[in-house]
Amino acid sequence: MEEHFHLECEEAIIWLEDPMKYPYLRVTEFHSLFRKNPPPKNSYYFDRIVGYVTFHTKPEEDCRRYTARRIFGLYKRDLDWFNSGNPGSPCEAIRPETIKVGVWGEK
Repeated sequence: MEEHFHLECEEAIIWLEDPMKYPYLRVTEFHSLFRKNPPPKNSYYFDRIVGYVTFHTKPEEDCRRYTARRIFGLYKRDLDWFNSGNPGSPCEAIRPETIKVGVWGEK
């Protein structure tokens, strides 16, 4: 899934809440023409959006105008899973401490 993202174009990760309070985050793509705008609050991506990536304002030629940015979040079932004390994580989950600008992160 990493190959869909332009990690070299990332400028910053905007955290809407502390990602370290969760054992994992899900990651998916967010398509937008705008490089810095947040995903819509009523988005269909996740029940809880924890963070998203912004791009450089003047990207290099490799960075397309309309491309996939990473968005980090959780579904309600993830929150229920954490609260019940169950171990494990979904296949698309990554550990929040490994998420960095331009670095995919580890499972």
